[in-house]
Amino acid sequence: MNNIMTNITFVTCYFHVVENEKKPASWRLAHFEKIASLGLNICVYGDATTTPWLEQLAVKYPNICLLNILYDKTPIVRICQSKDWDLPSNRNHEKDTREYLTLMNAKIEFVHDAILKNPFQTNHFAWMDFSMAYLFHNPEDSLQKLQKLSQINLPTNFLAIPGCWSLDSFSIQHIKDKIHWRFCGTFFIGDSNSIQQFYKLYETHFPKFLLNMRCLTWEVNFWAWLEVCEGWKPQWYESDHNDKLMNIIEIV
Repeated sequence: MNNIMTNITFVTCYFHVVENEKKPASWRLAHFEKIASLGLNICVYGDATTTPWLEQLAVKYPNICLLNILYDKTPIVRICQSKDWDLPSNRNHEKDTREYLTLMNAKIEFVHDAILKNPFQTNHFAWMDFSMAYLFHNPEDSLQKLQKLSQINLPTNFLAIPGCWSLDSFSIQHIKDKIHWRFCGTFFIGDSNSIQQFYKLYETHFPKFLLNMRCLTWEVNFWAWLEVCEGWKPQWYESDHNDKLMNIIEIV
């Protein structure tokens, strides 16, 4: 592991929510370890199934801080579980289950909790999906950019989120029944205050969104709805589910 100074706390989780998972735990852990080996500050959350594996990695990599959260008690998870909401009509029925879609919307809960606990005492935080490294076609270059990102001085007030689609692709019906890739969902980064403002928007508007849609949908769909319907203005940058996620290094 590299011994480096880092200015960002990276937050992720590994929960087992998909039955008959096609990708084995060893595959997910190996891709996570590619990032852990960079020496980044990482807060990771697990469940009863995954925590023993994460504890082993935390012994190997002291830059990993394993945190706990009362997942079922968090506001966003509770509203997801409060009713038997419809699910999107155009989805992967094996993967996009009620439990999976709840977990996707709970990403902001994990970052919020990490900000409150702040074990690495940083002012900036980033969400990354646990197996994000598998998306990199040029992993050496993208991992180098990720490590560089962790060491640079970042803007005091910003929230940057990569995405695939332009704003003019938005439609209410699409938001309900099909995944909407205005935002990638895999990664976002910002200062603690900006992310906490994002969290407050979730607390305020997500219950209304669910009641209006009558449907539990993907987190990126709700983010697109926030941008169009509630005037949320994160710093969007063009990307895809690949090495372009690290284009963030060009705008901060």
